[in-house]
Amino acid sequence: MQRRVRNPGRDGVAATASSALDCALWDPRAKRLGLSLVTAPGQVRDSMQPVARAGASPSGTPR
Repeated sequence: MQRRVRNPGRDGVAATASSALDCALWDPRAKRLGLSLVTAPGQVRDSMQPVARAGASPSGTPR
């Protein structure tokens, strides 16, 4: 979903709708499995490596 709304509305209504739909789909699954919404997708990390990016986006439009 995120790739489909990347350029037309990444920071706007499309992104908000995509996020709401994503949560709406994960919430019942997490409840059914007896897990928190944070751990239900299965991607739990103890730490993250910081990353910096600069330049044009993949679509060629500068940011």
